[in-house]
Amino acid sequence: MTPSTTLSICFNKKNSKLILQIDFSQMDTETQEKFLADLFKKALQKIYKLIG
Repeated sequence: MTPSTTLSICFNKKNSKLILQIDFSQMDTETQEKFLADLFKKALQKIYKLIG
């Protein structure tokens, strides 16, 4: 199975919509991992602020 070079995230709650598409074809594995770690860390921090 060939790894995908694109990450797609879709979120739809009532009228809110988030569509995020990231093309990893120009990034090496280390850069991809750092990018995703930073992205999800920031997202989780915002979620905790909203619910906390």
